Amino acid sequence: MYTEHTEHTGPAPSRPRLLEPGKNCWRIAPARRFKLLIDADAYFSAVRAAGSGAGLGIGG
Repeated sequence: MYTEHTEHTGPAPSRPRLLEPGKNCWRIAPARRFKLLIDADAYFSAVRAAGSGAGLGIGG
């Protein structure tokens, strides 16, 4: 199940943000798709599916 991304058009939140680019994440970018992985089985299935289409490999 994918959740559609919607643009945030309201005022900036008054509370601190969880993610801050350059501090605790690389960058913040919009996503066309989103899926919340609750358990390890779903996570490893998603990693396996991503890895099978990665071509040359995953990692550095």
